[in-house]
This record gives sequence, C-alpha cells and structure tokens, in this order.
Amino acid sequence: MAVFFKDEVWAKGGAQVCLPCHKKGGDAEDSKLVLRDPRQFTGAAQDEAMRHNRDALARLARAKEGDKSRLLVKVTGGLDHGGADVLKPESKGHLILAEFVRRLDAPPASAPRVA
Repeated sequence: MAVFFKDEVWAKGGAQVCLPCHKKGGDAEDSKLVLRDPRQFTGAAQDEAMRHNRDALARLARAKEGDKSRLLVKVTGGLDHGGADVLKPESKGHLILAEFVRRLDAPPASAPRVA
C-alpha cells in the first residue's frame, strides 16, 4: 500500500491537486484534511510526512457518505468542497483514488501456511 500511495496517489494527484490547499497556510488549512509536504523534509521525517498524508487520506477514504467513500464523493463535487469539483468521475486521478479506496477496503491477504 505504501508504494502504491507514494507512486500513484501522491505522485499523480495528491502533491499537485490536494497539497496546495490542504496544508498549513493553504486555503483549506482549517479543514479536517491538512497534509504535509514531504519535499520539506529529509530522511525519517520525510517518510513520516508521507505516512501522515497516507493516513489522513485513508481516514477520509474509509469514511462513508451513504455507501460511497467520502473522499471520492468530495473530490467529484458530491459534497461541499471549497475547491469545487477537483476531479471528473472516471478521470485518471479519480480512478487512482478509487483504486486506493478499493485497496483500503480489501480484506488483507492471509499469510501462507508453513508446513
């Protein structure tokens, strides 16, 4: 999950679309979703910033609005979002987020049995 988040969710959307507003000093700094810019850190602190962002987006992704992920509903304009519609349904960014949500909802794979 960490690699998918870093290489897909963050690299192809979070850093460009979410971070500019959802950070300290951004337009959405008073929202429940405040992200950290990993580029501002090095080493373990950079890893921690990425974990913080993954966990923050995962909380929003797991929250439900009806039977849908609140994250997916928010970014497509289904709920109040000060930044308006951020992603079009079925766009590449939306599909990446949908896969993130699917992976969060998927049951963990069972460990292989050792004989």
